[in-house]
Amino acid sequence: MDQYQATQLCPEVFETEVYKTISRRRNANTLKAIPLFSSFQKKQVGPLQKFDDERLAQIGDLFELVQYEEDVEIFKIGDIGESFYFIKKGEVDVFAHDDRDNEIRVDRLTDSEWFGEISLVEMSRRTATIRTRCPTLCLELHKEQFATFQDLAPELAATIESVIAIRKSKALQKTPFFQGVIENKPWSKLSLLGELFKYEDFDKHENVFKQGEKGDSFYLLIEGHVTVLITEEDGKEHAIDQHGPKLVFSEK
Repeated sequence: MDQYQATQLCPEVFETEVYKTISRRRNANTLKAIPLFSSFQKKQVGPLQKFDDERLAQIGDLFELVQYEEDVEIFKIGDIGESFYFIKKGEVDVFAHDDRDNEIRVDRLTDSEWFGEISLVEMSRRTATIRTRCPTLCLELHKEQFATFQDLAPELAATIESVIAIRKSKALQKTPFFQGVIENKPWSKLSLLGELFKYEDFDKHENVFKQGEKGDSFYLLIEGHVTVLITEEDGKEHAIDQHGPKLVFSEK
């Protein structure tokens, strides 16, 4: 029986302060095992690590445990971002689309790693599809709680941003335009480039920009297709080109 089923059968149990306290402590202990929260370690006493338990308990109270079976799609590219996840136990595969719109695996995440943060940080739609490889237990943070999470753990912002930059760099690696970049420095050029890009969503038939407007942005198309139109002397728009995933436009 999963937690949802148990909640339906015995809702009064899950509303008690005893259960809420146990849940809060359990989630806080799970966070201690995640490297991202190592900054919450206050000191080392022999073999024991002393954490800021009060703050971890507050953060743990924001999360809920969710269980997924094998081969479950947690979310897919283009979905509205609703949650941010830490993997307590299990594995998920990360999928994107190539320039022919075929699904390809671009990463695999396991215990103590996280996913789903990009949509909440940049307020964009999902940039990848996440599917479980085996039964997977996650801590889920809903977007309504994300601002509180940031307030309680401001020191994690830089780490999360750097991981987002790395994940963007993986998207750049699969783009023909950036495949000529030579990584010959002790730091990653593509990761630095990834920090410069921000995800932006457009609805179907929405204008990204119009002919004659002052150009102020450079776009890398991650998902979807765009049509290039020009306005002729007769005032009518005519399609002259189309771009698909992994192509760039507005580079002039």
